[in-house]
Amino acid sequence: MMSSTKNTTRTSETQRFRMMKFTTRLIHPKTGAVLLNVDEFEHGLDQHKSIKEYAWVLQDKDRHPDGTPVATHVQGALRLQDARNPHQVSSWIGIAERLIIPLKGRGAFPTYLRYLTHEAPSEQAKGKHRYDDSEVHANFDWRAVIDAHFARSREQPVDTQSQIKLDLLHGRTSLARVREQNPLIYADHHPKFKKLEDDWRVTARGVALRFDFLNAAGNPDIHRIAALKSLADQLGFQGTLEEQCWRAAQSQAGAAAKARA
Repeated sequence: MMSSTKNTTRTSETQRFRMMKFTTRLIHPKTGAVLLNVDEFEHGLDQHKSIKEYAWVLQDKDRHPDGTPVATHVQGALRLQDARNPHQVSSWIGIAERLIIPLKGRGAFPTYLRYLTHEAPSEQAKGKHRYDDSEVHANFDWRAVIDAHFARSREQPVDTQSQIKLDLLHGRTSLARVREQNPLIYADHHPKFKKLEDDWRVTARGVALRFDFLNAAGNPDIHRIAALKSLADQLGFQGTLEEQCWRAAQSQAGAAAKARA
């Protein structure tokens, strides 16, 4: 009778996948043994042409809820030219097979790519460190893949009423401006428009408070949020309002640094 261990091994070697994620510590917490040689790991990613795309980040700034540091570790994802099994990939990149997990389902790859920086509001709400885009090592435009996946549909209706709703919802116009420019539409839909403007204000206030953006009166600066949102749209940044504003603020800071240099 074949042992369960052999059965497990045979199954892992026959199941093949095109997308996988991986995570591993660099050092064993008890023995101090090296679990991953980063140079050999990078070489493995670049050497094997079956690895079509990869992205990874060294996460060394995370902390547990009690404030103690999380052990430095590598997290990443890769997409293959053709389906392979985790055992093969393990032999290429030097990460234990049990730490290489298949990514399944539409959107799984870009969703995990976004996790690498902890930029999603759900991760930031947990107090996780937000890693900068420059800390991600990749052989493709991973940010474009995220943006394309999370972009809202370009097939938005373009009639005037629908455009007004979108503009109110994203802070691109105000109820007073709608009243002035489209009085008949305003008269017919004022209650709905008011809810959309209120929704924008509540969302923008929340983002402003998280970024500590306050105006001269000490209130959440929703006008700055609107300006960052506008810049993000111009630059093609996608994602939630918080993600767009963070990236737009980073872009502004980068431009200012170059101007001072």
